[in-house]
Formats: sequence, structure tokens, C-alpha cells
Amino acid sequence: MTDRLDRALGAYYGLALGDALGMPTQVMSREDVVRVYGTLTGFEAARPDNPVSAGMPAG
Repeated sequence: MTDRLDRALGAYYGLALGDALGMPTQVMSREDVVRVYGTLTGFEAARPDNPVSAGMPAG
């Protein structure tokens, strides 16, 4: 694998993982994230009241 391809794949995987990890907290303030989830240490399903990702499964 070329260095350029390896770097591109690393960026793509990082983007996908970051998107999946952040999905349940979209449009929530930091205070609301802490109140609802506490400390996030892994993938969580979205809450049914989230206006962007309601009901989406974890990851």
C-alpha cells in the first residue's frame, strides 16, 4: 500500500469513527450531554427526542 493511500484511508476511518461516536449528541449542548449521558466512553444509541438522529442505533 502506498503512503498516500495509507494516509487517505486513515483519514477516512477517523472521519467515520468520529461521526459514529458523535451521532447521539448532535445539536446538544455540552451541559446536556453531561446531564443525559454522563461521560461517554463508547458508542451510544441516539435518544428518541434528538431532532437530528432520533432513534438511530449505536455506531
